[in-house]
Amino acid sequence: MICISINHKNSITETRERFALSDEEKEQFFRMAGAQKIDGCVLLMTCNRCEIYISGSREVYHVVEEFFQKKKGITREEFWKCAMRYEKKAAVKHLYQVVCGLESAVLAGGKEGIFTTAAAVMMAANIASCAASVFALKRINTRGGMIAASGIGGAAGAAVTAAVYIALGATVREILTYAGCVLFSALFSGLFVTGSLTIWEELFDIATPARLNELLNTGNPLLKQLMYDAPGTYQHCMNVAALAEGAAEKIGANALLAKVGAAYHDVGKLRRPQYFKENQQAENIHDTLSPQESASIIIAHQKDGATILAKNKLPGAVVRIAAEHHGNSMMTYFYRKAAETDPNVNPKGFRYPGNKPSTREGAIVMLADCCEAAVRSLGDCTREAREAMVHKIIWGKLTDGENQLSEVPLTLADISSIEKSFIRTFGGLMHDRIEYPEEAKKE
Repeated sequence: MICISINHKNSITETRERFALSDEEKEQFFRMAGAQKIDGCVLLMTCNRCEIYISGSREVYHVVEEFFQKKKGITREEFWKCAMRYEKKAAVKHLYQVVCGLESAVLAGGKEGIFTTAAAVMMAANIASCAASVFALKRINTRGGMIAASGIGGAAGAAVTAAVYIALGATVREILTYAGCVLFSALFSGLFVTGSLTIWEELFDIATPARLNELLNTGNPLLKQLMYDAPGTYQHCMNVAALAEGAAEKIGANALLAKVGAAYHDVGKLRRPQYFKENQQAENIHDTLSPQESASIIIAHQKDGATILAKNKLPGAVVRIAAEHHGNSMMTYFYRKAAETDPNVNPKGFRYPGNKPSTREGAIVMLADCCEAAVRSLGDCTREAREAMVHKIIWGKLTDGENQLSEVPLTLADISSIEKSFIRTFGGLMHDRIEYPEEAKKE
């Protein structure tokens, strides 16, 4: 392929007026090309150039000269004073630059343009690298995996760079150099981001998958304290976490956030662990307290949990789940107990002061918390009894007068999927075991 690029170094307007072709002249030019048996001819008119691309040998130059001489009165010397010739690979490269809207030093009359070929290649490589990294990060939840994702992105960018420079006819050394730079820059970016990620997480309060995974480590001080000081609450939280994770995956919510939120939702019980049934070994302390006192102690754990989590600098999304996991629901048990002695008792003192769940993950944790406690209270029961209790709790939160799910973007189909997921998970948490026979006593 041969390219003739007509430009002017001093007066672009004057040159454009002299070389510009009307629609009729363009048709005449293409008829002339066909008469000369030129197989392919492309004519591009830009703001400061007339681009002519012709498939053929150098002999076609005089055809273009004669056409402009007859139609525009332009002499041969004047024509080549304003025109540049490109052949074979150089013509292909020049076409690439024009189509991309680029200007090299030659086309700009000896001055660098705003964009260069290298800039265009780098932009394409960065787009490919970023896209590949984003897709790789979708299933990566660790900090080390981020470095691997940057390597994948770097490889994609390097491949694009190499492909473009091969098409432009670059040498092997140039191709390896440019592709290596793209790969190295991507790896360096991955290492830098991974190393500084903790700063950005804390600064902007972002619950990244890597940060959430670290919070699930049983060596975390809060989980360790919960395990030793409130073992019953810890076991309850782990069961709720299993329920929440499965349900979140089922409806497409953030399963990792739901799991972490469930694991920490009851840390407020650390202030008074023995006041909660799951941590009591013998007598029930609430038998010695009035219903109002018992209710105030238990209600306080929701606010205490949010305070403890915020003090330990957990992500705001996790703190919100803990602060909303009971919503503004009523403590029915102690309210009814108080109403037995005083029918005019104020129900306000038996209601949680928190907000209703505002996220899907928060709603899932609320439902999982209530279902786990209710099913656990049944003791050794049948599968049908568990299913009936789960159905009663979930739809009770939706249909009761307080409607704790009114501010959550959940559909009825989502709630039905959550119920099915809970039932399936309970089947694993509360599976039957074989009773081992006692050894016969020796006489």
